[in-house]
Amino acid sequence: MKRRGLIKFGLITTLLAASASVIAFTYAAYLNYDKYIHPLDMNTTSLSTHFASGSGTETSPYLIANSTQLRNLQKLTMLGVFRNNAHFALQDSFTWDNTDGALLPIGTEDNPFYGTFDGRGRTISNLIVNGANTNDVGMFGYVAMEGLIRNLVLSAPTIYLTENDGEAADKTKRTVNPLDDYLLTYAQALTDIDLVSSTSSSATFLVPETTVSISLGGSVEEFEIVYESTNANLLYESAPGYWTTLATPGSVNPATDLYPVQLSARVFAIFESQVISYTLERWQINVKGNGTVTDDAESIFKTIHPTDGEHETYVGIFVGHLDGGASYLGLWGGNEDSASANGKIVVNGRAARSFNVLVGRSRTDNPLDATAANYYNRFINFNDVLNNNPAMRTTLWSIPQTPLRSEYLTHQNNAISATQSYGLTADETDYFRVYPRIQNTATTFDAVQDNGTITTGKPYSGYAIRFQHAASGSTITTDGRLGASVRATSQSGTYYRRNFNVLNGFWLWSTDKINSRAEDVFGLNEFEVSLNISYVATTTSFNNKFQILWNTYNPDAVYKILWFTWEANKVYNASWSDLSAQTTEVDGVTVPIYSPNEHPLITQLTPTRTSSGVIQETSINFVVNREDGGFWEGIFDYILLNEPYYPMFAFGVGKNGTYATDAYVQQSIGGTTYRFYDGRYAVDNYTLDILSIELLFTAREGNVSNLLNNVDFLYSLPTYTNNPDGTTTFTAWNKASKVKIQFNVEDPTQNASGTTYRFWREAGFSGVNSYVHGLYTTGTNYAPFNTVGYDNAELDPGNA
Repeated sequence: MKRRGLIKFGLITTLLAASASVIAFTYAAYLNYDKYIHPLDMNTTSLSTHFASGSGTETSPYLIANSTQLRNLQKLTMLGVFRNNAHFALQDSFTWDNTDGALLPIGTEDNPFYGTFDGRGRTISNLIVNGANTNDVGMFGYVAMEGLIRNLVLSAPTIYLTENDGEAADKTKRTVNPLDDYLLTYAQALTDIDLVSSTSSSATFLVPETTVSISLGGSVEEFEIVYESTNANLLYESAPGYWTTLATPGSVNPATDLYPVQLSARVFAIFESQVISYTLERWQINVKGNGTVTDDAESIFKTIHPTDGEHETYVGIFVGHLDGGASYLGLWGGNEDSASANGKIVVNGRAARSFNVLVGRSRTDNPLDATAANYYNRFINFNDVLNNNPAMRTTLWSIPQTPLRSEYLTHQNNAISATQSYGLTADETDYFRVYPRIQNTATTFDAVQDNGTITTGKPYSGYAIRFQHAASGSTITTDGRLGASVRATSQSGTYYRRNFNVLNGFWLWSTDKINSRAEDVFGLNEFEVSLNISYVATTTSFNNKFQILWNTYNPDAVYKILWFTWEANKVYNASWSDLSAQTTEVDGVTVPIYSPNEHPLITQLTPTRTSSGVIQETSINFVVNREDGGFWEGIFDYILLNEPYYPMFAFGVGKNGTYATDAYVQQSIGGTTYRFYDGRYAVDNYTLDILSIELLFTAREGNVSNLLNNVDFLYSLPTYTNNPDGTTTFTAWNKASKVKIQFNVEDPTQNASGTTYRFWREAGFSGVNSYVHGLYTTGTNYAPFNTVGYDNAELDPGNA
């Protein structure tokens, strides 16, 4: 007999709430599911009693102040009672209380964490996690796409991954969700979604079932299955049971760019007057920029219950398996070789894998999915390059200072050669170059501790590239002013075919024409530029600031009329402009794109001491929106062009507000007449030694929300500010370590006695030469290793 109605039985389970009481539940098949897909208002009041306060909204998140409330988050997540956009935040830092046992991982693939967890800069110390009975192990087990973990520091956590409990060693009991025992078998048998039709701009899928039936004591109960898309702009329900994809406006390469979306199949039920849920299956669909997909594993794949058995067990200190986003997660391991002061992972009796010991697996680690985010990143450590190449230490790249005119080609060619000598490829110098009079020399600098005081007796000696300005009155002996010029060629009395040069700076061009990940960023109208610099400035002046100039550029631009084409201006504007004078609109308010006053060359450390001669770090960020007037692409330049212009930037040192462009100078060189438009900042005397620079371009469209950033090992506790709107701003987040560590325990029978991995980052001088260490059990078969393409950590067997 099949009918819809109440399920006539009772289930007893426990939820350790704030009152520590044992609560009895019964549940019924829930039919009117549409009412509860989104805000579960009937749950809100009762759920808030399990936390310090809050209602789960963005402006009033559920606040967590102690170990009991963190356990409540885990247990309630297992029941699937939260709305998908629920918000949680730490109210205070606290030390884990293990009296009632370890924390179980928050979220599994059957009962994922869908919401936003904001640590608000706080620290949880001595956290203990027990991952015996789940496939994804960390403080958070599985975080679903659109989930977000951010602004959290863990100090000396321990993650235990031990043999599963149960009738057999290989049995995995995933949840404490009462629906699991009745729906797991069905979930494992759920067939794949079907690609039933496709066009040049979309694809339509048919879901396998709309209901699930369960036999209970002679009667058959029927549950409705609720299908949900994580992004209705990519995948929406076009008809009952049918889901259709959409194109992505602004996609750079519509036929090849991939944008991920997940379709989940969930069942909702009433359980002790609360709506609970259980995820039967989840599919990931990689939608191309043009809205199409291909019917293969690279476009469609399941993320739960694979047909060939359970997926691997993934373990990370913060997150075991991350399909969502993570930012500003830091492991503060104590900065010493001490078993009680480091982050620790213990694997015993199980096979397990970690692609990065902080996050076990993310979508960027999946070989079938290259869609995590559109960004381009490049890090140049001048100290390391020079330290490893002694012959370069005596090299002086003679880049002519003034005039730029007769030395134009020498200036450009030497900048390209110098940039390549620091490890960039020829293609990379098409959009990033170094333009100082480069002096490679070993120099001793003062080191600074994190409280701003000078560390006496610990000077740092390293190699750097140097910008320098020295003048006495109007006599300049070494010119270190940031400047830029445009050279225009005369053709029948008209000056065009413009090209450019930069003086004493770094040059950046946001082209979409290079063969790298950068093209996924620069083709969009809006993207973010970030420069992270480690440097030492020596000066007595507070007037000098880091300055940025801008222009637009296209080396392949041509004039085009009908079938006639000829060379056009490579540079759109005859002179460069100060970026601080360029504005954009943010939330209806007009603001400068860049403010030099926020980036002085030196600062006052104490009433009697400045940061002159001290290692410093600065992070310079600005957003480029080509829809702003000043960044006009220049599609029309007298006559229609076949290619647009893209913004380019020159970065260096100058006095704020004192940039000036001279009237053009006309000069004949080799029988050709040129006009030169030169511009310079005024500047006070200084020496600037740059030890390292990191360049990051990040798309602000597409799937940038899933980009992992600043998930790292820390050498000190960062400082933070909690803003009135509830957001957190870190003002001293540690310099990136640039390491990524893996391990892979393949055979549990060879790991019966367990392997312990400990990780920490030693205290450094503002992050310079601050190494990450990984100590692991002597004699283990499964040593950790660095990921190719990342800086090496110190990984050694020992008494872990």
